Amino acid sequence: MPGFLAIGLGATRRCRLALFALTAVAGAVSCLFYAPVGANHPNAGGGEMIAVAENLVRYGYFGNPSPGRYTGATAVVAPAYPFFLAILLKLFGPHCGRLWVVVFAAVVHGVHAALLIPLSRVVFRDQSPGVWAAVFTVVFPVVRFMPAWEAIFAASGLLAFCLTVARWISGRHFSSLRALALGVMSGLLVLVNPVAALVAVVWTAFRLLAYWKALTRPFMSVACFGLALCVTPLPWAIRNQVLLGAPVIKSGLGWNLYASNNDCAESSLARNFWTGCYDKHTGAREVDLVCQMGELKYNAYRRQTAVDWITANPRAFFYLTVHRVFEFWFPNMAEGPYAVMISFITILSLAGFVLMARWRESFLQFAICASLVYPLTYYVVLSDSRYRIPILWISLLGAGYFMQAVWRLCPRWRTTHKNRKPIAAVTLPPGS
Repeated sequence: MPGFLAIGLGATRRCRLALFALTAVAGAVSCLFYAPVGANHPNAGGGEMIAVAENLVRYGYFGNPSPGRYTGATAVVAPAYPFFLAILLKLFGPHCGRLWVVVFAAVVHGVHAALLIPLSRVVFRDQSPGVWAAVFTVVFPVVRFMPAWEAIFAASGLLAFCLTVARWISGRHFSSLRALALGVMSGLLVLVNPVAALVAVVWTAFRLLAYWKALTRPFMSVACFGLALCVTPLPWAIRNQVLLGAPVIKSGLGWNLYASNNDCAESSLARNFWTGCYDKHTGAREVDLVCQMGELKYNAYRRQTAVDWITANPRAFFYLTVHRVFEFWFPNMAEGPYAVMISFITILSLAGFVLMARWRESFLQFAICASLVYPLTYYVVLSDSRYRIPILWISLLGAGYFMQAVWRLCPRWRTTHKNRKPIAAVTLPPGS
């Protein structure tokens, strides 16, 4: 095991910054090294994200998610990441802009791995589980490199948000201004990935409850947080009400349900893509319907089509749903090495959660709640490991917790660190 595991609670700020920087660089290099492994993914080219970004550059409005077809204004993807892509493409041109997209995505992958360490330090009062989690992320193909999609940006933003909340909500110094700032941050997460923002709300709720009695004005803090959370994405909702006819943040559930639940559907996106079933339900004929009906009416129509199929085929729907629930946590092997490694991390994290339950780690309550809330919408659509990325860090920390517990049982650790307390004996403050 790398020697920097010995850097514990008494590590200097300089050492911690060096460890963070080293992990970030290693994570960025690693994701580029493993990038060819995921190059055959059905959505590796970018799909709607890239199409909307290019439309923003060419025509100046958020629309036309189907390349080469005019379907008008859209809300099929959340707005933040396509706008970011459009800025890069506008500043650097179509070719250099794409290169910069790859560079930024690699940097964010590295930051994502590095953020696991300080979050572990805050949550467990021990950075070692986070170091193990970072090692898994850097050394193995765990987080698929897909720069055309927002998943890793949502995951990194969520990690940074959780770290900020953990440090700010810790007593009497948590002001209404900070509550407003956290609400704005969570509202921005809504504009990146609305489902991931649910996890941010769950994390904030747990931290507020843990420090409720220590806060000077707890109800005012909750009100400020909730107000900022609702107001931040409001302009986008108003835009969609005006242009599309409904105050949605992101549309497309009806289309996804239709493409996922039909006579030829299999459980995973990869297998549906290779059998041709995915193209059959998302191809030119469907784009023509969008042009004729409009995006929201089309989604309502296809949602009803999916509901009718589910009603007529309850056993097939049950079979698909069971497989998708399983494949959210243990991805379909059609996704290759990433499926193997994510499944391995999931198994290790389950062992870590058992130890957390035995040693009464408060992080376990959040992990269970987030794992119940976040995947619900993904259980009824085509499974894809990309959907797991925004909360994969929870499993990575669980796996790291287990590995650190095993490490402390080895003879070398007992010999060289006999005076240190085990994880179970560390006294944690409430809500940490």
